[in-house]
Amino acid sequence: MKPEINIFKGVAMVAVIILHVIPILYVFWSPYPPFSPQAHFLIALDQINRFCVPMFILLSGYLLSLNYESSIAGVINFYKRRLLKLLPLYLFWWLVIKLTVPDVGYHLYFVPLIFQLYLLFPILFFLVKKFPVIFVLLVLIFQLYFLQFLSELNWSDQKQYQYFTSWVFYFVTGIVICLHEDQIRKFRLIPVILTVVGYFLSLRSAYTLLDHGANINNITFFTRLPIFFYATGFCLAAILWRDKLSMLPKRLSSFLDYFGRESYLVYLCHTILLRIIFEPFINKSWNPVFVSSVFVIWIVGIFFSVKIPVILDATRSLVHTCMTIVKAVCINLFSWIFKEL
Repeated sequence: MKPEINIFKGVAMVAVIILHVIPILYVFWSPYPPFSPQAHFLIALDQINRFCVPMFILLSGYLLSLNYESSIAGVINFYKRRLLKLLPLYLFWWLVIKLTVPDVGYHLYFVPLIFQLYLLFPILFFLVKKFPVIFVLLVLIFQLYFLQFLSELNWSDQKQYQYFTSWVFYFVTGIVICLHEDQIRKFRLIPVILTVVGYFLSLRSAYTLLDHGANINNITFFTRLPIFFYATGFCLAAILWRDKLSMLPKRLSSFLDYFGRESYLVYLCHTILLRIIFEPFINKSWNPVFVSSVFVIWIVGIFFSVKIPVILDATRSLVHTCMTIVKAVCINLFSWIFKEL
């Protein structure tokens, strides 16, 4: 599955960007009534792209399981690579966003969330391997109960998204696919049916709530039960039918592969760019100087982000060299001292 992972990441990243553009378009089309065709179109577009975050989480569980299957050392190396790749860039863009446009940091919950799941992985992997059917059913029941519990609370979407309990079933599903894909593949029509039914239910409930005056944010949460069924079905169907990816045009496949490889940087910085692009259209009192300044900072940030891995490699090499020198000096010093004694 490894060759297709970047394509799935690329598709999911495109879906994330679409989801973040939709509220801007909703504001832009605000003169239209909530029950207008324009609003219904945006809701339909929003709901169909709600597979994106579950897809990233599922792929994380799958990738981590692949490394764990190889060796414990493989998992340790995976943790190191993830930490060095995710944390420096995350902290850098968190700082950039907080200092420039703080209100576009609504997507930054993902990295703390994924680290929660990484820390739980050894336990989850052991339980999936030891009790595959029973444990997966228990996680499914827990997930359904927790999502129903969230629907009764007046929590914001960000508060709901930041805890692993809102996403754990997708992560476990990634582990299960890695361990038992051959058995699951026999039932690959079921996820297709679940996708269609889940999307229909999500649209129906969203339109009903919208027509009764509900806030658009409250009817498009990832944590709504219909979205859970839709996203689970979509992710499973995409992975189990991935042999059909060969039908994609070569240019589209290459673009999605590249976009998937760069998806983390795109994820971190895209909300600032969206604000820069749409600010003149949605804010009549926008400040050209401020927007231009933020754009320059964004460009510099992209350049610096590309250089961070190089800087880290150079730093690691420097630290390794320094430690080697210190070690050699200590050995020679202690040898001389003992010789003198």
